[in-house]
Amino acid sequence: MSATEAAVARGRSRSPLRTANFRFLWLGESLSGFAFQGTQFLLPLLALTAAGSSAFGVGLVSAAQFLPTVVLSLLAGGIVGRFAVRGLLVVCNVLRGGTLGLLGALCAVDEPTVALLAAVALAVGAVTVFHDVGYQAAVPRVLGPDQLTTGNGLSEASYSVAQMAGPALAGAAVQHAGLPATAAFAAAAFLGALVCFGPLRIGPADGPETQRPLRTVVSGLKFTWRSHTLRDLCVQSALFNLHEQAFLTAFMVFAVRSLHLSSGTVGLVLGLGSLGALLGSLWVGRMAARLHVGAAVSWSLTVCAVALLGGTALTSVFPGPVALAAAFFVNGVALAVYNVFVLSLRGALAPAEHMAMVMAGYRLVSMAPVPLGALIGGLLVEAVGAFSALVAIAASLTLASLALRRSPVREIRRLTDPADAPSGPS
Repeated sequence: MSATEAAVARGRSRSPLRTANFRFLWLGESLSGFAFQGTQFLLPLLALTAAGSSAFGVGLVSAAQFLPTVVLSLLAGGIVGRFAVRGLLVVCNVLRGGTLGLLGALCAVDEPTVALLAAVALAVGAVTVFHDVGYQAAVPRVLGPDQLTTGNGLSEASYSVAQMAGPALAGAAVQHAGLPATAAFAAAAFLGALVCFGPLRIGPADGPETQRPLRTVVSGLKFTWRSHTLRDLCVQSALFNLHEQAFLTAFMVFAVRSLHLSSGTVGLVLGLGSLGALLGSLWVGRMAARLHVGAAVSWSLTVCAVALLGGTALTSVFPGPVALAAAFFVNGVALAVYNVFVLSLRGALAPAEHMAMVMAGYRLVSMAPVPLGALIGGLLVEAVGAFSALVAIAASLTLASLALRRSPVREIRRLTDPADAPSGPS
């Protein structure tokens, strides 16, 4: 038995936070996630305000953040297993922190341009692909199967806190301290995560991932496609991400130019929405054993979509920030339920020796439409206006979310139920 396997065996009956490697992973990911969420909010906002871009330019900067996922996910999945987790995460966060520090220095000299913001978005997005694949593949290696739901609930909770605090603080910082200082804060948070990642003791993965990256790429994709459960979840996640990014792009323009909200208020609206995700993550982590997994997964995205549609419609009746914050709050609760269970299903179905590649293949397919969604959102705003674009996107998402009601996923009662996945990649 390897050291990692022994650690998993010893930790199966314990809280995930009592497992040292997971604790350090989680703390470091929480801090770097806070910095990344702030950056992800900051760059399109600066395109809209400091650079004076059109809606299409905002969509372009947003798309640039996610384009590396399409190009690099398979490469990342094929090679991250060849490196020790600590070294990988340290290098990724040094690069992200350095890029944000450089942005702050350049903007202290002159106003940012759309081209500069898009270049920074591409660079940070590229490094984030390797960081995220490495983190997601490491978690199932340090936790036992019966710890995965609780561990993923903690990860989703910290992600929700980052979504809540990152945009809110970034918006307030830009408004009160200026861009250079905001970029410096984000860079410091990325570099601060190194303190948490330093004590990690997780070596390279054993198995084919360390020997034949190209063959592993094909094997991971085959496994994901041959598993009806993973395939349906992956396709549904892709559809949701396409619509969500289109909605967020249109929302940014609607909030700033139609509702005339300040940077701080826009960040606060998104942050209050993420509070729902935090509460949803904590709740599902405690209630997972009592919930019907299939029902929770198949209905949660529909609730997400209906919340966005209803909140947008209600901006004509209630104050816009209030209606949209409530919509994002309900959306966050439901999305957290979906994400926690999907993360756990992926970790339970994928074989350990191909974990990174399955995670990367899933990430590629589910995230590939995001850049397109950002562009669609910008184009729709220019074609029909921000409000009409939001309504159309949310209505389309509601219809798309109903597909899981016809999937075998809805029959899964517990994570330990037999799955339709193949025995392994071929």
